[in-house]
Amino acid sequence: MVVVAAAPAVSLGMLAIATLALPAIGIQWSPASAGIVCILLVCAAVGVRAWFPAFREPKGGPDGRATMFGFAVGAVIAAVSIGWRLTAAIGQPENLSQTFDNVFHLNAAEYIVMSGDASPLTLSSLTFAVDGGGSFYPGLWHAIVALVAEGTGASIPLSANAVDVLLAALVWPLSAALLVRILFGSSWAGQVATGLVTGCFALFPFLLLDFGIVAPYALSVAALPAALAWMVALLGLGNAAPAERPALWIAAGLSSIGVALAHPGGVIALLVLIAPAAVVAFGAWWRRTRMSGTPLRTRVLALVGALVLLVGAAAVFVVVRPTREAAFWGPPMSFDAAFTSILQSSEAFRAPALFLSVAIAVGLIAVWALKQQRWLSVSFLLVLFIYVIVAALHVGRLRYLLTGTWYSDIYRIAALIPVVAVPLLVAGCLWGGHLLGLGIERWKRKMPSLGPIRPGTVSAVTATVLALVVAVLAQTGAALASASSSITAVYATTDDSALLSADERALLDRIADEVPADGVVVGNAWTGASLSSAIGQRRALVPHIFATLDPDTRLILDQLDTAEPGSEVCEAVRRQNVTHVLDFGAREVHGGLHEIGGLDDLDSSSAVELVDEQGEARLYRVVGCG
Repeated sequence: MVVVAAAPAVSLGMLAIATLALPAIGIQWSPASAGIVCILLVCAAVGVRAWFPAFREPKGGPDGRATMFGFAVGAVIAAVSIGWRLTAAIGQPENLSQTFDNVFHLNAAEYIVMSGDASPLTLSSLTFAVDGGGSFYPGLWHAIVALVAEGTGASIPLSANAVDVLLAALVWPLSAALLVRILFGSSWAGQVATGLVTGCFALFPFLLLDFGIVAPYALSVAALPAALAWMVALLGLGNAAPAERPALWIAAGLSSIGVALAHPGGVIALLVLIAPAAVVAFGAWWRRTRMSGTPLRTRVLALVGALVLLVGAAAVFVVVRPTREAAFWGPPMSFDAAFTSILQSSEAFRAPALFLSVAIAVGLIAVWALKQQRWLSVSFLLVLFIYVIVAALHVGRLRYLLTGTWYSDIYRIAALIPVVAVPLLVAGCLWGGHLLGLGIERWKRKMPSLGPIRPGTVSAVTATVLALVVAVLAQTGAALASASSSITAVYATTDDSALLSADERALLDRIADEVPADGVVVGNAWTGASLSSAIGQRRALVPHIFATLDPDTRLILDQLDTAEPGSEVCEAVRRQNVTHVLDFGAREVHGGLHEIGGLDDLDSSSAVELVDEQGEARLYRVVGCG
């Protein structure tokens, strides 16, 4: 089961390497080229395994049939419960998130399809369509969406929805299953319980596919438990590590690369979550070496090395973050409200789920009572501490220092809570089963007639039933119902949708029949007109709301409606190959007003002629330049 559970996160790492390697050698991004890179990496791993005996056999042997069965059952339960809820909430497969960020995300995926360049070093903020430049941007989600679109022929919105459902219903549950396996050992009950509880949180995966939309970060968080699991195994804190140390390094490295290139916020969260485990592991090593008589010089050198790693991790935490201007989200509540939301499991304004608070509290007690993975409680408290800071502390240097990595955004930080809460819930269920099993053993000693009853079986069944109770309460509770309703509202295409109305979407769906394949479309990005790229497969002059504008683009936006032969704007139109204009009116995604002088009077301008319309959405052809 370890191989299957680890596959999504490791695959993300291989695909991330492919996004860096292929552009470096001049090969375009496609299902074939990405697949070849992954095959080569697998062949390299097989070669290493054959060459080094340490890679050949899993430490402790493979998981038994019962564990494999429990894993399969848990994975199916999670896939069905999460996948069903998310697909039902999205509605029509071609629906898109009617949110600000989706202009960038969908157009970035379309850019990768059209250009064959999936490098995170150039994706940036879609300045590629303006000046050919760019800077680092974590584009793994966009690259995968592009692979789905190119490999299946599906539209970009449909491909994006498919990837989002898969990251929620497959990557997240399997990664959580791997973490539970390494933390608490091979147990069919633990695996079934994991499958039951991974879909219990409105905070993840549903929150990140509602707010934003921040799907790249959601992909990173979905794979985060797997990377955390391998780190725990490397530190020697796992329960029956599934592989020898060299293999653990490879799995941990690939998973961490995947998490980092999906979104850096995920790998910084990994550093925060693993820090308590690293302290515990080093403390245990120090005690062992002192008892075994290891020379003091060796121990001191190890301590210096650990301090260097600590300083390095702290430096990464401080440096790898957006600018303070980009981390502009302020505190949305008071400290009292923040603590209350934690007690009610209603973080980030979700509906209360008191049973989750109780279940998590039991899990916190369980890891101490069972004397297993006590560091988890510290990691959980660290996440809650950061959550309280971002939720209630006034804007300033300290708040930015502690939360700026995640844009000082309460939603991004709240989404990390289930990463630790899921194994705590499973620990609580296993502990409940363990207590009942101990009681059965005592009864059997007093009542031999209970002979056929097996305490171990009773423990496992009890743990499963407890997880089932939590799952039923969650699936029928207000928090998940509210999450579903919110996603439905965000994805619905109506006459007054925030980003694209039904009329605007209908017009975009057919512009490929009216705009030449090499034509460029002008429009106000704030109104969703820039989605001519992702939906209509016709390049938008301004592909993103915050795209950098070169002189030609500025001139076109300022003067297009007054264009006439021989004018400077006409020269710019020819250089940029602008052929059409989309007019979606003044309604903008955030309800603001960004006036664009060259697009204000199109209905009375002789520079353009109307070629198609749907309701108030209009498509014009540029004719004023001859």
